[in-house]
Amino acid sequence: MSAERPAAFGAAMERARRRRHAAPARPPGPGAANAPALSGWAAGIVAVGVLLALAWIAALLVAPDRIAAALAPAPGATQPAPALAAAASATATHSATPSPVRSLTPSATPSPAATRTPTATPTLTASLTPAASPTPTVALGPTRLVIPAIGVDTSVVAVGLHLVSGDAGWQTEWDVPNGAAGWHNTSAVPGQAGNTVLSGHHNIEGLVFRDLFKLKAGAEVILYAGSTGSPTGTQEFHYRVAETMIVQEQGVSTEQRQENARWIEPFADERLTLVTCWPANNNTHRVIVVAKPVYR
Repeated sequence: MSAERPAAFGAAMERARRRRHAAPARPPGPGAANAPALSGWAAGIVAVGVLLALAWIAALLVAPDRIAAALAPAPGATQPAPALAAAASATATHSATPSPVRSLTPSATPSPAATRTPTATPTLTASLTPAASPTPTVALGPTRLVIPAIGVDTSVVAVGLHLVSGDAGWQTEWDVPNGAAGWHNTSAVPGQAGNTVLSGHHNIEGLVFRDLFKLKAGAEVILYAGSTGSPTGTQEFHYRVAETMIVQEQGVSTEQRQENARWIEPFADERLTLVTCWPANNNTHRVIVVAKPVYR
């Protein structure tokens, strides 16, 4: 389509030229002297006009969309008033002077923090291995008594109190087992601070403490606690006789009997107390043996 348009444009130019040369000459009129000059100017103006028109037509035929876009006003733009058109065109060539941008003063660069020099890691010294702590013993009641000096080797059982009627009314007495030594169950257990009290018959029911009055100071007494079947096994405690006493129990005042009973009461120190009746024919007295622990 674009190739056919220039051909048509050339043909139109050629026809116009031929008509101009084929037109008959008019007779000269008034002012014929100036006719040649006017006709030359007119012909030039007409030729220029024709050429401009043809160029405009050719441009419309070649790219009508671009010309229409160039002539169309921008979206939203308003046409300037006629009186202001010249001023608008004059000022349009000058671009707006940009406002100076206010520069920000750079903040001071923070000084780097002082680097802490790491302290030397202390060398670990070899720790001393603590000494093994002794295995704590479990407090158990006595189960066996051995007194080599008088040939005693007997079992020990726990005993309690019972009521008896006497001259001063009802009183309490400790039970005494048959064929064994009795551990007063409210007294201290072996190995603990306090008074561990054992009693036994001397003339009946096994004669366990028959020769207790013969013990001298320094005699050895061995007391065992627990048993082979217990979790802690058998514990062994050694004592030495400190003193042996014989005190009267019958035919004396209540105050004297209370003084005698003081030996089987609690004490602050660790001790073992053995008690029996004496003599063998009337039981009017009591034999009291006090032994102190021997630490090995």
